[in-house]
Amino acid sequence: MSLQVTIVEPLNLERSAMKSNSVEVIVPASKEDAWALVGDFGGLDKWTPGVESCRVEGDLRYLSIMGSEVVERLISVNDADMEITYSIVSGIPMDSHEATVSVSDGESGTVVKWAFTADPDDAADFLTTIYGSALEALKKKLS
Repeated sequence: MSLQVTIVEPLNLERSAMKSNSVEVIVPASKEDAWALVGDFGGLDKWTPGVESCRVEGDLRYLSIMGSEVVERLISVNDADMEITYSIVSGIPMDSHEATVSVSDGESGTVVKWAFTADPDDAADFLTTIYGSALEALKKKLS
């Protein structure tokens, strides 16, 4: 018995790099007031457009968005530095994702920044738009 292997096309072992991006907004509120909303892992539905409901079970956040469910995993919360980091587990087709939302002092006021990495690149482009809209809604809520 002999084994014959035929390669139809070359195997591409090169993987595209994850795309990193960030969006930020200056909000008309204190860092503490901004962090009260941003740092609440279970409160995304209170200020993010399109999020119909939000519930937390352990380190998982379940979001109902336009009839679909998105599941996110809390990685860390640092109240002292006002940073929360999470990843999307399911509901949006991506190979990987990690995001950090932070609140800090800026020259013109309180800055809220949403920084992330995502793969594939087109998911990152989509998320840039979504996160930008969310931050604009946060700014309006804090006005």
